[in-house]
Amino acid sequence: MVYHLLNEVVENGAYEGYNTDAIADLLFFDPASMVLFSFDSVCRFFSHTLHMNDWSYQICYDPFHRTLENNGQNFVVKWRIPRHEGWGLFYHWGTHGEFGVCRTDERGECWSFGVGLKAGEVVRLGHGQKTVDLVMVAGARGTRCEREGNVERIARATTRCGRGSPRGAPPPRAAR
Repeated sequence: MVYHLLNEVVENGAYEGYNTDAIADLLFFDPASMVLFSFDSVCRFFSHTLHMNDWSYQICYDPFHRTLENNGQNFVVKWRIPRHEGWGLFYHWGTHGEFGVCRTDERGECWSFGVGLKAGEVVRLGHGQKTVDLVMVAGARGTRCEREGNVERIARATTRCGRGSPRGAPPPRAAR
């Protein structure tokens, strides 16, 4: 909960005023998820059927620039396709949204390919409202499974389509 609060603080930066995003996340979605995931059947579905993982970044503080770096919440689900041994679909979301397919062979080598969108530049719309330019991402990756039954982490090597953001400037590094 503290991590999520800190993430919301960084996300809002120096903005002062009404902000429904943080209120909805902290006062509705967080408590609702705590109640929902208190049921064993829900936990089993997300852990055994969807193989959900929390892939949030490891946040750190840069004392030289007085910034918080590497902050963001990310999750991934992987669903094994029935009657198609070794094939699966995944969705990775948080700071971006990426959908893809993966294939694990008999040696435990897993190959995945995903495409999606991620946030580029923050655009201020006025009256306290913001949005982002979306940037297309695509990636492929191969991994080796350590042991039988290990759920492969479908990480990705992301490449941008084009240079910088759609407006030509690189996205901001961190909140100050």
